[in-house]
Amino acid sequence: CRVYSGSLKAGDVVLCRNAHDNRRADDGDDGDGDADTPPPVGDGGGRKERISSLLDVAGGLFDRVASGSCGPGGVCAIVGTKECRTGDTITSVSDPEAGERLLAGVSPPPPVISVRMEARTGDDTRRLAEALAIMAVEDPSLVVTGADGAAAHRPLVVSGLGELHVEVTADRIRREHGIEGVTVGLPTVEYRETLTGAVCTDGMHRFERTVG
Repeated sequence: CRVYSGSLKAGDVVLCRNAHDNRRADDGDDGDGDADTPPPVGDGGGRKERISSLLDVAGGLFDRVASGSCGPGGVCAIVGTKECRTGDTITSVSDPEAGERLLAGVSPPPPVISVRMEARTGDDTRRLAEALAIMAVEDPSLVVTGADGAAAHRPLVVSGLGELHVEVTADRIRREHGIEGVTVGLPTVEYRETLTGAVCTDGMHRFERTVG
């Protein structure tokens, strides 16, 4: 998280929004004010989140911010949020001009390659779906589909920006989430086609598609 103005402190309640979606809050608030169930925000989208702590990031090492706050120009990692994603704009819930402070965010390019990933057991399939969901939040360029069928032990389709991107994702699943024996299928490439002209004909014809 990079702070552009003001300061971010541990314990702050903030508003997370993204310029590229109209994410709304779930209807899961029971009205008891519990921080574990953030209250929904109005028509502007996004959710209220509570920052539990701030961490300094240096060379892959994380240390708690000694001062407990991060000021303008500072970079830190935030802990405790559930709905904030990469590219979100974080503002104070008490800021009357929060709606005008929405930054451009991150607009990742569309995926160019897809693979199927399948775990060995039903329990591993559930864990695989959860791990990929977390990684998709961290990396907006990673697209995961088929998670609804994870309970049925069906493969998940993972799309990324290239073979290396997908290979790194598979390696992180084994290394960071401890899921072994994940089968990765052959990659398929996303093709784009367009019509270049119009032709009027009569009769029966055979159309063949040539790739390459």
